[in-house]
Amino acid sequence: MNITNEAKSMLENVFKQQGASNIRFYSEGGGCCGPQIGLSLEPPTDVDTVKEVNGIQVAIETTILSTTDGLTLDVQDSPQGPGFVLVGMESSCC
Repeated sequence: MNITNEAKSMLENVFKQQGASNIRFYSEGGGCCGPQIGLSLEPPTDVDTVKEVNGIQVAIETTILSTTDGLTLDVQDSPQGPGFVLVGMESSCC
């Protein structure tokens, strides 16, 4: 798991606004395209591995830990404004 400097800056602003101190990646299920990963500001749970990435505390649900190894959290512009995007997820969908 990597976090770009731009995503780190945006996360720090979100933390200040929301009174949060970490992000959490969790499984939202899966299918033929592989696991679906959710992102929240929830505190770590008993099923999470917690690490620091680029100065950000990150909790990752243990069941998806290996899936997140090659991912990068970045920021992407959209018509609604900048938002977070996970880069590096390989899809097996046809």
